[in-house]
Amino acid sequence: MRTLLAVLLAVLLAAPVVAAVRLEFHKTDTILREGKEPTVQEYSSVVVIDGDRGRFEGPGRTAIIDLGQDKFIFIPDEGEVYQVGHLPFSVFDYVDEDTLPRARVLFEASKGIAEIEILDERKKIGSWQAQRVRIEATAPLTGSYAVFDLWLSTAPLPETEVYDTYSRIQFAYNQFMSSFAEELLMLDGIAVEQKVEFRYPGVKIVNETRLVSAEEVTVTESDFQPPEGYVEEPLDFTSRYKITKLESR
Repeated sequence: MRTLLAVLLAVLLAAPVVAAVRLEFHKTDTILREGKEPTVQEYSSVVVIDGDRGRFEGPGRTAIIDLGQDKFIFIPDEGEVYQVGHLPFSVFDYVDEDTLPRARVLFEASKGIAEIEILDERKKIGSWQAQRVRIEATAPLTGSYAVFDLWLSTAPLPETEVYDTYSRIQFAYNQFMSSFAEELLMLDGIAVEQKVEFRYPGVKIVNETRLVSAEEVTVTESDFQPPEGYVEEPLDFTSRYKITKLESR
């Protein structure tokens, strides 16, 4: 929150800092449910990496990761609010005591087992050289299944710790992917093209992502802060586990 020295801070926040890197991705999500018409959503997401901090903009919210301060900020698209969490991230830190045992059970029951294959296939996608990686993952207790078909950059792109930290947070509260997150993060490069198929009982979800551009940009301090006038609210994942039900084939 800005102090009463608004004029001075406005000058400081507007002052440009060293160039950062901006990545833009085009994404398509297709949801197939038994007996229903497919649902398709196309959208863009933007990643801005500036040293040990990053801004990740996608549908639903913006996330800011600041490794220098060991914190992250979630800014939902709706409502003038934001939530702050600490690093390293654990979803169990943001679940109430009554729900915590259930959350731990769900995590264990939904763990995935992954087989990663680095293929001897390379091609140029846009201006980037890429190598193909295929991953198959299953969660036997819930019948969940996923296939990742990735083309990872072998040309220079910002492979920074802040990008991995954001990915680690996303995996941390995904019961299925959390168990093999470290294996995914050991892969070199950023996916310039990927197709991921998730299969759950009665549902198939296909995520397709393509890197559109990578360029240097100038950022300001305000790019890594909540908008002025927004109010902080607690970060709480309790509802995620109160409505989740274990399913099996």
